[in-house]
Amino acid sequence: MAEASSIQTETLNPLDPSTSNASVLFHREIKFQLAKKPFRGFSSDFHIETLNPTTSEPRGPSSALSVAPAKRHDASEFSEFGLDPELSFGITVRKIGAGLRNLGNTCFLNSVLQCLTHTEPLAAYLQSGKHKSSCHVAGFCALCAIQNHVSRALHASGRTLSPEDLVGNLRCISRNFQNARQEDAHEYMVNLLESMHRCCLPSGVPSESPSAYEKSFVHKIFGGLLRSQVKCQQCSFCSNKFDPFLDLSLEIFKAESLHKALANFTAAEWLDGGEKQYNCQRCKQKVRALKQLTVHKAPYVLTIHLKRFHAYEPGQKIKKKVRFDCALDLKPFVSGSYEGDLKYSLYGVLVHSGHSTHSGHYYCYVRTSNDMWYTLDDNKVLLISVSSFSPAPLPVIASIWLRRALDGGTKKEKETMNLVLQN
Repeated sequence: MAEASSIQTETLNPLDPSTSNASVLFHREIKFQLAKKPFRGFSSDFHIETLNPTTSEPRGPSSALSVAPAKRHDASEFSEFGLDPELSFGITVRKIGAGLRNLGNTCFLNSVLQCLTHTEPLAAYLQSGKHKSSCHVAGFCALCAIQNHVSRALHASGRTLSPEDLVGNLRCISRNFQNARQEDAHEYMVNLLESMHRCCLPSGVPSESPSAYEKSFVHKIFGGLLRSQVKCQQCSFCSNKFDPFLDLSLEIFKAESLHKALANFTAAEWLDGGEKQYNCQRCKQKVRALKQLTVHKAPYVLTIHLKRFHAYEPGQKIKKKVRFDCALDLKPFVSGSYEGDLKYSLYGVLVHSGHSTHSGHYYCYVRTSNDMWYTLDDNKVLLISVSSFSPAPLPVIASIWLRRALDGGTKKEKETMNLVLQN
């Protein structure tokens, strides 16, 4: 560690005239390599390192962009996996972004921003500048605000930023929000994505039209389709209804694992009496039918919200354990035609600490493309070992963020590692 300290000290003053340009660049490269490798000198499998121990925002030139060119998948490969070819450009976030200052009960906003900032296809699109160069929104534009924030955050690794623009325009995202009041992170995420969706559409395109979902880059990344099918047991006629989604909200009251929650979500239900009896369009009468909800089109980035509130006990929080893996195969829950597996890899976990759904604290964990896990808790950014996820008594999860693995995932992603997050 003494060697690392001496190298970092030399890089803190790159403008010293006694230091040559070549020497400065050389030391910067060494500092970058040290920053992305965890210290392994101890025998314990747990490691934690504070990257920005102070809450102040240091002055001086910003650090190099924490983004490196990724292996570029060509358009034909994306089409083969049922993804939009426009997602074929890539940027890998190899260094963690900046910590975010809490501006008064804004932990819900900070945790969502951190998960979005480290969603690689979104970061790649925003860094390309495609939207800002053609933005037609008068007044506050959520997509421009997110683009500015992501760019600043990825340029300021090891520092602390204030998301003042997004906090100051909170009511532009939803009129239900109030500044300085504790809000729900999932509600903010949904409203923010919807606002970004509206902002990226061409003028004159209704936000809920079929063409809007096809043109919206937000839906190209986060969007999928749910199919609700009702099958008549008398004539076998099937009635299908398709609805777009940006995230899945799953009941966990009767589920001990994410897989079980998805199985319950897509379980078939009998419509065979009373108000549930189905009126068949072909038979022209009420009949016994089978109803099932499935994922028809799988999104590129899958966000799963776990419902931790009691339907009949407002404010009460469900604190049970929910098991899930670093890899998820969505294929068993999909009705669309996909060849092979639908593998997803975990890259973000948003958690809520507190006894009630009306109060508490939000923070998150994110994984960078070099398989480093970090805790992002407002201004605190901590490097952690993966083993600290299991089975530590961490606060209960609020949402899980997964991205599609085109190559089936890395060796680490394929490891069977159960994550048990509990209160």
